[in-house]
Amino acid sequence: MKRRTTAFMVVMMVSFLFAGFLFAGGDKEAAAGEVKEAPTTVRIAMTQDVTTWNPWARNTYQSNSIRLHFYETLIEIGDDLSNQPCLATEWEANDDGTVWTFYLRKGVKFHNGNDFNADDVIFSFDKCLETALAWADAMATVKSYRKVDDYTVEVTCNQPDVIFPKMIRNVIIVDKESFPAAGLEQFETKVVGTGKYVLDEYIKDDRVVGSRWEGYWGEKPEFEKIIFRTITNEGTRTASIISEEIDFMPFVAVRDAEMLKNLKGITIVQSEGIEPSMFAITQVDVDNPSPGSAIPMVSPDGKNPLRLRDVREAIVRAIDAEEFVNTILAGYGSVSATVIPKGFNGYNPNIEKYPYDPQKAAELLDGAGYPIQKSGELEGYRFAITLDCHERTAAEAIAIASYLNKVGIKCTPNPLPSSVVWGYVRMYEKYASHFVFSTWGDASAESVIVAKDVIYGVYFDKRKKEGWGGANRGYYQNDEVDALIEKALATVDYDERDAIMQKVWQIVHDEVGNFSIYKANNIFAVRDNFIFTPRLDQYVMAWNLTAAK
Repeated sequence: MKRRTTAFMVVMMVSFLFAGFLFAGGDKEAAAGEVKEAPTTVRIAMTQDVTTWNPWARNTYQSNSIRLHFYETLIEIGDDLSNQPCLATEWEANDDGTVWTFYLRKGVKFHNGNDFNADDVIFSFDKCLETALAWADAMATVKSYRKVDDYTVEVTCNQPDVIFPKMIRNVIIVDKESFPAAGLEQFETKVVGTGKYVLDEYIKDDRVVGSRWEGYWGEKPEFEKIIFRTITNEGTRTASIISEEIDFMPFVAVRDAEMLKNLKGITIVQSEGIEPSMFAITQVDVDNPSPGSAIPMVSPDGKNPLRLRDVREAIVRAIDAEEFVNTILAGYGSVSATVIPKGFNGYNPNIEKYPYDPQKAAELLDGAGYPIQKSGELEGYRFAITLDCHERTAAEAIAIASYLNKVGIKCTPNPLPSSVVWGYVRMYEKYASHFVFSTWGDASAESVIVAKDVIYGVYFDKRKKEGWGGANRGYYQNDEVDALIEKALATVDYDERDAIMQKVWQIVHDEVGNFSIYKANNIFAVRDNFIFTPRLDQYVMAWNLTAAK
């Protein structure tokens, strides 16, 4: 209780006093001549819990970051997004990319002392597919796999997949012998990996504690102990780093960054990142596309107005992206017209955001058959929709909603906590969302992987192709786009694949299949006794922190 009380008191003081004066002298400086010992523990504040210890069930930056301290995969994502050997030392494909062979690292031990071998890989693939969530989609093109010998695994794809290694590097490997029982629930209570740290303690929604694995096969991390603290409240996280209860804080709110950068003892670090905003609009021709919504859609004709392309374009034109970046983000970001970051294969430099033009937006809405209502439930509005999002982006969602309200679209922001949001916006199960605001990043640097997840066609009540379109929350459908995505996955030549995917994203832009408004910079706060180097994939790894000399 002592730590939480301290943080609460700091939050209260920040609320009533000018932060620059209050904390300018608050840093605990070493006395003259005193030599500070290098820290052996790093304490990291996260905005959400790991959410699940099932290694294959959740794909979020924070869950992935935490789990990858304890588990490993065949291929590691390098700081520059490259493929790096991990539990596999080498891999190769046949001529058309339908068969991949992985040669496994010898001499690796799990945290319980068991030897790592091909049986563990086969078991982990089985369980990933059985989980049928999140990372199961990484194996969407897999037809079969087999153990060749104790240190060789062969995977056969049901179609050419030239970038398969960039998918399989997301599938965590566990110790087969530690999980003899049937069922997936056992993975929630037992963590047995080969990672750099061993799990010592887990208190749900509070902390994850790990100690350095001295039997690790590779270079051991600098810090003997890591502590991930779950602190969902922005003000409490900020107070915690000021009061030295934590050492490092990712996902810093813009307003807090502006204050923290003026304090002694704390450094603000920015990185451009690879996670543009993404707005998914349910465009199916269904009268009520979200019957499970807590705040239902209301339309004067009883139909889904988002099904119409001009309505979707009007929504984009109603938002002043430049003003948004300069005011809501305080310049910590940039305008984005596509969900694909610059530098990715398939990034299309010719795509430009539909210009901010509220008058044109109003004309498009009028022409689509949704004028301002003169009476009734929607008086003063055209129709009513709900913008579902993570509570971390509540301020952004409120701003987006205000722009839409100005052109007559009654938009209610619905920020949801980490423990609820991804289940709430899940496709098929609840049909609770018709307008979803999130961010989307992928460490592959291949836009075809993003496309396979977020725009490959799905039906309203089921997937069109198992393992494809798992995050197509707008239910976008275009057979030409689907064929191009499949073609790109079979195209070995980088430039040819790039051209195919540029065409894909142009089509999606022209149809307003989904859209992006901005790409926020990643903002980190770190105490001065540490040095932090950001990764391009935005994961938060303890080994990207070093003790300041």
